[in-house]
Amino acid sequence: KLKSKITPKLEIMSGQSQISAQSSTESSQGPKAGFLTISVMDPVKQDQGGLNPYISYRVNTTNDFSNTKYSVIRRFRDFAWLSERLADEFPGVFSPPLPSKETLKRFDSEHIEKRRADLERFLTKISMHEELNKSDSFLNFLKADDQKMNEIKEEQRLQNKASNHNLQGEDIKRHFGWAMNTLKAQMGMESSPSEEKTASDLRFEYISSYISELDEKVQNVAKHVGYLVRKQETLGSTAFDLGFSLTQLALTEKNSPHLRQILHMAGEKVDAVSIIEKLKAQKEMEALDSPINEYVKVIASIKVALHKRQEKKLKYDFSMNEYQSRFSAFNKFKSSGGKDEKLASSALTVESAKMKMESAKKSFEEVDERISREFERFKKEKDADIRKMLKAFVMAQIECCKMEDECWQQLLPSIDDLNEKYI
Repeated sequence: KLKSKITPKLEIMSGQSQISAQSSTESSQGPKAGFLTISVMDPVKQDQGGLNPYISYRVNTTNDFSNTKYSVIRRFRDFAWLSERLADEFPGVFSPPLPSKETLKRFDSEHIEKRRADLERFLTKISMHEELNKSDSFLNFLKADDQKMNEIKEEQRLQNKASNHNLQGEDIKRHFGWAMNTLKAQMGMESSPSEEKTASDLRFEYISSYISELDEKVQNVAKHVGYLVRKQETLGSTAFDLGFSLTQLALTEKNSPHLRQILHMAGEKVDAVSIIEKLKAQKEMEALDSPINEYVKVIASIKVALHKRQEKKLKYDFSMNEYQSRFSAFNKFKSSGGKDEKLASSALTVESAKMKMESAKKSFEEVDERISREFERFKKEKDADIRKMLKAFVMAQIECCKMEDECWQQLLPSIDDLNEKYI
């Protein structure tokens, strides 16, 4: 009676565990998300002969414009791969957070159903994002079969391995030394020429400060909402015990049938209130506890995106420093009357450093602009989400209070009637 959704049941089927639930079936309709309708359903426990079991999910996608349909099987690590790819392809984007990877109770039916819903929400948010929904990685995730997905992952692994060898030997030493000197200067450990902050830098400082403060406040709300839900659950259990105690007390009043009836009725009403209190706890969890904890994850994801901007800024500053160093060396060599061959080689080095600097600058500016756009989008969505949370929370309070009030109002006339007859 207390649950608003049907709890999935585990059914053993020929070496696999098929998770079946009405809630999963209903979700196959999928939320409308831009031009895509996406559903995550049919979670299945894959045993693999008893070694490293995992849950697989069927991901169904319908293109609402072309009515093209796709259906693939994915596991959690595929979702994690997609999340990593989007962060690499769109540095600075405020990516939707993945549900946390848990080891305890990961095959519990309620946990599986919650994760299924979280993964569906993850894909839906991506499909609604104007940049992320155009990603080849996202489209491949929705359409590619297992063989194609493995080929894509292997190709990406090789590309990452190759890119990791771009900085080697002296380049690494120079980069590390320069980065350490920059860090020391920023911490005031060494003097460095003062650099005037740009409008972009000031904007980023504001965003970082706002997100840090928001993170602290949201986590505080999440903590106290958690206390409230647990207290509500405890109150429901305590009310149940009180109701049982009153019905037991009624049994002792054998010589006072009217009092016995009132005590028994009071026990029933308190028992009904205990059910309402537990229902209230569940509604509070759905209305505020789960959504606000989701926002804790969202803010953590935003912090990762903000760090990407710092990485790009550091790389740009290093490349600019490298270019200036190479250019200075070229001018010294030129003024000293160096040989033409070495002068030409030095000029090529300068040109290469300049190209790297311009590339790093472009990459930094793209991330900086993306963060500004993402921050504005986040603020609008946050305002709407918080209004939605608060309204659902308030409506839950009103609904449950009305139900409790009705219980007590039904009991009060009987108590007054007993008062008139015997007192």
